[in-house]
Amino acid sequence: MKKNFDTQYISENSPYLDKIIALGDLNKSTLGFLPQVVFVERARDRQLLAIIDGEDLAGYILFYPTGGKVRITHLCVADNYRGQGVARTLVNELIDSKKYSAIVLNCRRDNPAWEMWKALGFTGVADTPGRGKDLHSLTVFRLQLSNDSLFQFEDDIDKSRLSVTIDANIFYDIDDPTRDGAEETQGLLEDWIYPQLQICITDELLNDILNHDVLAHRERMRSISTSFDQLAGDHDAFCKIEAELKYLIKDNNSPRAQSDRRHLARTLASKSEIFLTRDRNLLDHGEIVFQKYNLSILSPHQLIANIQKYQNASEFQQKRLEGTSIASKRLNELSEIELSLFVKHGEGEKLNELKRKLKTAIASPEKQSCKTTLSEDGKPLSLCLSENVSPNQLNVIIFRMSSSAIQSRIVGTLIRTLLMQLVLDAKSNGQSIVKICDSITDQRIVDALVERGFISTTDGWAKLVINKIGSQKEIADHIASISKESGINSPQIEEMVSVLEEPLTRLDTHSILMIEHLIWPGKITGTSVPCYIVPIKPKWARGLFDSGLAKQQLWASDPHLLLNPDSVYYRSIKPQVIYKVGRILWYVSADNKHLGGSCIRACSQLTNYQTGEAKEMFKRYERFGVYRWNEIKSLSETTANKGKVMAIEFTDTELFQNIISYQTAVKCLEKYKSFSNFQSPVSIEEQAFFELYNLG
Repeated sequence: MKKNFDTQYISENSPYLDKIIALGDLNKSTLGFLPQVVFVERARDRQLLAIIDGEDLAGYILFYPTGGKVRITHLCVADNYRGQGVARTLVNELIDSKKYSAIVLNCRRDNPAWEMWKALGFTGVADTPGRGKDLHSLTVFRLQLSNDSLFQFEDDIDKSRLSVTIDANIFYDIDDPTRDGAEETQGLLEDWIYPQLQICITDELLNDILNHDVLAHRERMRSISTSFDQLAGDHDAFCKIEAELKYLIKDNNSPRAQSDRRHLARTLASKSEIFLTRDRNLLDHGEIVFQKYNLSILSPHQLIANIQKYQNASEFQQKRLEGTSIASKRLNELSEIELSLFVKHGEGEKLNELKRKLKTAIASPEKQSCKTTLSEDGKPLSLCLSENVSPNQLNVIIFRMSSSAIQSRIVGTLIRTLLMQLVLDAKSNGQSIVKICDSITDQRIVDALVERGFISTTDGWAKLVINKIGSQKEIADHIASISKESGINSPQIEEMVSVLEEPLTRLDTHSILMIEHLIWPGKITGTSVPCYIVPIKPKWARGLFDSGLAKQQLWASDPHLLLNPDSVYYRSIKPQVIYKVGRILWYVSADNKHLGGSCIRACSQLTNYQTGEAKEMFKRYERFGVYRWNEIKSLSETTANKGKVMAIEFTDTELFQNIISYQTAVKCLEKYKSFSNFQSPVSIEEQAFFELYNLG
């Protein structure tokens, strides 16, 4: 590399942004089409890195973080700078940032850059089918950045794809890229995003195809439609929703508008999470539809620009369960639910075998617990049988979803809520191990297990529930001890112990926080992890994580399930105190309308923070929180915010058994020569964090 080359993150206002977009367009025959809005969004999020030579652009890399790793969308080098190490320098910048555990990407085998990735140290870990008529193969390349493979979500091949339903226009765009406006849709088919999507259609598309006059054209369209997953929805639900949409969506009631409503109604009656359209009227009604049905209406551009947000948010949407009549109940009689829905016929299990297990549990309530969840119409959704095998271990003998649950849009939320409940049960019982003994084959459950910190073992899955704080050595010794006592064998646990025995200087913030995620609620002392106290109004604390403040119960028999493991909180952009991920103590401020304020009530792990225009932030995170647009708009319209807000993403929330009063918190901070009236976030010493944490 030349010494005068400058590597820099490109902002949305950078004069080089237009040059980057132009270079991408120039090379779109190999890179694929990417809307300009994606470049702008990534620049805003500091996910666009470029190498500048004076006034010239040598190359750029476009990426986004997901699940602890980073995924490359584009790496492009200008023709006159090729062979000078530009690509290697861009990749090395990602490596040197110490933020990611791995770098992954998809690349066509016929792409000229295919060999380059191997030369840069990447390993081809899998092949996945591409799209298009040639059905070219895509290689999944991976560059491991640490020796801690336990930090990886096992999703390089994106087995768990984001389900999106397309309307007729998007379908025709995919078939004919020359249609007016179809270029926007082509971005869905590019190699970096296509393998991450499950593109679906509904029956209504077949009605739309009937409108074409030429028989040969109709037959060709029907043939093409068979290459997409066709969603099935309940007919009664479809009729009910279609009637509701007539009053919810204002339109001219033309045949085209009626067809649009039917497309949307059939989508809502199915399991899809996102409805893709270019219809302006439907997009304009997106907010009101989401508030009522929890389905996002997006344009292809909106999905492409924020794919990682929708991938992450779709897995746990506590909002999906709010306002429903889903109930969790203890099973006391075998006749209470239809057990045949949960028999694993494919594994040779018999109904009588399942009945025997459940009879034993029902007869031994002091040792075993059998619970089910029921839908609004009384249909069983899940079956969970757990057993206290020792004071230190909770075994989950049965963990299953019914077919109706698997087909529903709430399945991701339901699975994560149930897993979280098991961990909370173990924590309250003083147990350090939750072991899943049932065979798990459904990929949605596997994804949820990995996301919630369960580790694959030789005979199932296990979650470490380390209910203590300690030094690296103390935590490592404790993990080794309970693993040996429980007889759990896992290379990942061995690796975790090995990593914790490394000198602290070799562990970055990401590694420490990931370990704390895997051993939640355990904490590691003596680190350089940033710590903050963040004020939150009682209204939002109640909705985001605090069941003690909640007036309404989410699940009738388990009100503490309101605890939301992943969420987002909006606040003012000033003062700017938060600059790095870390740990949060939540200070619930005083409020005349709500009791229980002026105290610290919980802690979480801060996973990300973003500042931007209010509407953009709301659209990006609407599937997480409990906010409505008018609430975010009101926050942004203050003089200080000037139309902007800060979004704080957090996970692994732990409610304190003891509240920490304002006076106690102030006295604690004074010891560390710090003071705050908790009107805005404050950065605190790690020692102060743990002193307050221990009080809670």
